[in-house]
Amino acid sequence: MSGGRDRLVDSAGGVMHLTLRGLGRGRLPQHPARVLMIKPCCIGDVLFATPLLAAVSQAWPQARIGWLVGKHSRAALLGNPRLSALLDAGALGANHYPFAAMLKMARRLRGKHFAAAFIPDRSPALALLALIAGIPYRAGLNSRGRGLGLSAAAAVDDRKTARHEVDIYLDVARAAGLPLPPDPRLEYYPTAAAQAAADALLLSLPLERDQPTITIHPGGGVNPGARLISKRWPVERFAAIAAQLAGRASVLVLGSRGEDDRQLAAAVQQGDTRIHNIAGRLDLAATGALLQRAALHIGNDTGVSHLAVACGCRTVGIFGPTSALRYELYGPPSQVRSLYPAGYEDGGGDTADVAVERVWAAVTEVLSFEF
Repeated sequence: MSGGRDRLVDSAGGVMHLTLRGLGRGRLPQHPARVLMIKPCCIGDVLFATPLLAAVSQAWPQARIGWLVGKHSRAALLGNPRLSALLDAGALGANHYPFAAMLKMARRLRGKHFAAAFIPDRSPALALLALIAGIPYRAGLNSRGRGLGLSAAAAVDDRKTARHEVDIYLDVARAAGLPLPPDPRLEYYPTAAAQAAADALLLSLPLERDQPTITIHPGGGVNPGARLISKRWPVERFAAIAAQLAGRASVLVLGSRGEDDRQLAAAVQQGDTRIHNIAGRLDLAATGALLQRAALHIGNDTGVSHLAVACGCRTVGIFGPTSALRYELYGPPSQVRSLYPAGYEDGGGDTADVAVERVWAAVTEVLSFEF
């Protein structure tokens, strides 16, 4: 967003915030029957909001909790036992909020009779959606005065400080006065179908059963409404890591069904039969189940890397243009490594400045043994 447009949105949002402030005085319900999480996009961000979901679920174990989520990110929540329903966000999300779609969704939500909504998102449109849907209590992020009509607002200004998104989202629980989980973590729960698909794939591959399974995902940087290919570490470096692992581990190269991912996976495999190209063979939900069965995952700053962390898989992630302070792998230090170019912890770097030797050192560190 340009500086001029950014200032215009800030000004307009500030005026609307003052206008709607009187409508944001709903009280925190004591025993709500229905609660809504609003976070349509994207996979990593949705997973970053699961510790907030845990806080809401633990505060109100009797509540039926729904989540308004886009189709692209739905698989990250499919098997989550804290949720009673997934509501399709339709056209809403990824900085796309057509007014007609907003009104249609508001009417739909109004009929669900939610007592409270939690909105871990900077978009003023989503706060406004909860307001016009008639949800009495609305807790969310107030990004530079744009938290429209919120009952409880967590202030956030990315221009002043850089904090991890998980901690920012948990501020919404703090603003509402909810206790936080003692050990916040990303959560993913594979469905039985996803687990069966992952197991079937593993059985179909000629793997050495006494070797650890390691997954590599060279793609990423593509989300609804956004494309940032510079997030990808050079594919030939993934290939170098895969070649070092081949024969010592069962290496699986992940990717979607898209031609771009298929080409990347083939470039990592380089025809080596000890490296297994499984791009396009699993959907996101089954990929999560596979990651639960892996000893290690190596990838870029992508939803798949954050999914690996949520699955409890040891993970090495490579960052460059995006801020590691805000988006680094959110897991125990013994299990994750977030690598970024020296001096660029807050983003703006080039993934090519992360050397193969650093990634290999991180791999051996988190696996706790030398190959």
